[in-house]
Amino acid sequence: MSGPAAGTAVAATTTDVVCLGESMVTFLPSQPGRLADVPSFGRGIGGAESNVACALA
Repeated sequence: MSGPAAGTAVAATTTDVVCLGESMVTFLPSQPGRLADVPSFGRGIGGAESNVACALA
């Protein structure tokens, strides 16, 4: 299979994607250690469906 010839314009195409599933929150400790000793946590987006949707956006 060969691609378009050099210098040939190629029309851009888009694809609609629907991601089904649940988004999750990832809690990231501000420093390593025991759970009881960590002073705070950062939040992030988690879950495979959310990761795919963010990567495709």
